Amino acid sequence: MAKLQSFPARCLLAILCGGVYALAYPPFGWRWVVFPALAGLLILLRDQHGTRARTLGFLFGMASFGMGLSWLYHIFGVLVVVLMCVLAAFPALFAEMQSRATRYGMRGIQLAVFTACNWAAWEFIRAELFPLRFPWMTPGLALGPTWMTPWIGVYGSGIVILFALALAVHGHWKIALLPAIAALIPLRPFPPLPPGGAGNLTVAGLQFENVSLDVFLNETRKLPAEIDYVTWPEYAVPYDIRNNPRDWKLLRSLVSERDITLTFGTQLSPDNGTDGGTPHSHSIPMASSASTPRCIPFTSSMTGLLARPRHR
Repeated sequence: MAKLQSFPARCLLAILCGGVYALAYPPFGWRWVVFPALAGLLILLRDQHGTRARTLGFLFGMASFGMGLSWLYHIFGVLVVVLMCVLAAFPALFAEMQSRATRYGMRGIQLAVFTACNWAAWEFIRAELFPLRFPWMTPGLALGPTWMTPWIGVYGSGIVILFALALAVHGHWKIALLPAIAALIPLRPFPPLPPGGAGNLTVAGLQFENVSLDVFLNETRKLPAEIDYVTWPEYAVPYDIRNNPRDWKLLRSLVSERDITLTFGTQLSPDNGTDGGTPHSHSIPMASSASTPRCIPFTSSMTGLLARPRHR
């Protein structure tokens, strides 16, 4: 611990912990690394206050978001640095509140409870209340489905993880084992793929920014004939397409012509429901469907049992 007395060393270790944290998410998906990464951050924040604590949290955030979301550079260019700084502010605020809690005398289990609530609060603000509504790269998301997920969701799973780690960091190892083990019990194993690939779908995804509907239509037509399911991004059609008869007709003609299921993002009028649509408050690539919602089951090696939409 003597080396941790050096603040530059702490800064380097905060960057390292942030990089390790990013490995829990695609393309690596090493879920278990959220435990050493977050434990490392909690250790580094011990006895650090004010600007030092905020700096450590900020560096952790810049490393984790910068590495885990590096692909955003291809969308925003150098401006992605601004986005990373905004996201890194949340770990910095977490660190600030941690330093205040220890300054006010919180210790042991009381501090562990505060740590879990502190992390969950900033995570919830970032994902649900902040205008960007950026829910990616949360500990509960990295952990994946467990038996707790249907009951407490990904935010609750994050609370359990942080509570277990805070207990362990502050010396309560025996108590920490229970929530740690609970967090690691999987919900259920995914079913194996059927023999011969029967029932599987061939899926294609298109990603463009600031282009017209015609670009999506034309590029979809260029896809191989064996494609069954196509997804466009969440902002592919930034208006209620069914209020535009021409575009709506072109879209449905494409689906019929290629015999595909198409899922894309659009905006819905308050009084205009969508056949197969799903309203949401976060950026996801599946907000509205131009096909019927009737389904038959199929199996995917990535996500287990899903549903295959049938075409009209």
